[in-house]
Amino acid sequence: EDILSVENIGRHLLGFKDLNTSKVDAIKSFLKGKLPSQNIKTYNESIVDLFNNSSRVLESQDFIFLCIGKQSVEKWFIELLANEKINKPIFILWVEPFLLGGQCLYIHPDKKVLINKLFYDVYKYKFSIIEQNELANKRELFTMKESGCQSTFSPYSSSHLSLFISSVYPKIFQIIENKSNQSVSFSWVGDTNIAKDLNIKLNFEKEDKYKLFENLL
Repeated sequence: EDILSVENIGRHLLGFKDLNTSKVDAIKSFLKGKLPSQNIKTYNESIVDLFNNSSRVLESQDFIFLCIGKQSVEKWFIELLANEKINKPIFILWVEPFLLGGQCLYIHPDKKVLINKLFYDVYKYKFSIIEQNELANKRELFTMKESGCQSTFSPYSSSHLSLFISSVYPKIFQIIENKSNQSVSFSWVGDTNIAKDLNIKLNFEKEDKYKLFENLL
């Protein structure tokens, strides 16, 4: 069970009133507070265990959204889809350090995408905004650890996160509304001034900051 701690607050939708509570249950309360008529069911287990123990739960969904920031799990789901062990469209969203980039993958069972078409290497995403070798060569720059917290995190601004989500949301809405069966990838360029200040090389330096563009799969 994942519990909300003080260290999570700066990068989480939830606030101090939800400290020491289950994240999924607190998110449920937050969403129900917005619209009480919503039917929301939570599971206090990892998505890997949920699939292994109750795969029908995932198969009963219209769409699966993965926003967990664990590339090993995300790639595992892509492989499940490719091997026809899951037959539902999947959205995968994640952000790059300092939110210099934001990524959205939509993979439909009718248009499967193989892992080697998306990743050059184990953790090198083909369309990453930050140059792939930078992530390995400057690892200490891209990860931080807060006092009292054993886990590391990638630093970014909540305002930049809002910009990324607001930019990609219309695309997600359009895909769902049109029931698209075409797999697609979107990349969002963050504040390139941060990259210049920190001497971080980018793959898409010619793109304007805060721009969303589609990649060819």
